Amino acid sequence: MNRTELSTKLIEGVRGARQRPLRLLAMLSLVVVIAAACSSEAATATSDDAASDEQSSATTAPPAVEEATTTTAEVESVTTTAGEPEPEPETESEANPAPDTAVAEFTAAFGVDDADKAWSFVSDRCGGGVSETPDGYSTFVAGYALDVPGATAENITTDVFGDVAAISYDVHNDSGEFFESYADQPWVFSDGNWYHDHC
Repeated sequence: MNRTELSTKLIEGVRGARQRPLRLLAMLSLVVVIAAACSSEAATATSDDAASDEQSSATTAPPAVEEATTTTAEVESVTTTAGEPEPEPETESEANPAPDTAVAEFTAAFGVDDADKAWSFVSDRCGGGVSETPDGYSTFVAGYALDVPGATAENITTDVFGDVAAISYDVHNDSGEFFESYADQPWVFSDGNWYHDHC
């Protein structure tokens, strides 16, 4: 091999040696590009999974939000109800006075021959709406006064049922002697007074 051929071989060897690193470098660049593309795809997939999870969680979230809304509405309802003023309790009507006094005055009118006073205690039902004392009643009261002078009602017991009462009592004369007893005599309350309703 002459000198020229040898030089040519050496030059080709140097060129081949120079081209190898360039090829290696090109291959490494290609590997880097592929790796970058793969990691980008993985990141995209991860991002897609995260978005899917968020959508999933967003889909299930509304019931919890609805429950919270319902709870808030219930609290508002309770607050509104609690804030409303309570109705005032109805005041009970004043109870009728005890009929004892009326019974005592009615009996005493008989004992002193006061027919008009006795008639004022007779109910409209029994008196037929007549305000003036009938003659027959006056005669009856006068006879009673003769039999039981100074008549008084004693041992009065009353069973009151609203506007009606059943009254029991004993009648004694002015000497304290017992004359007679009345049991469950009917009386009625009207226009603020008790009236004898036995007829």
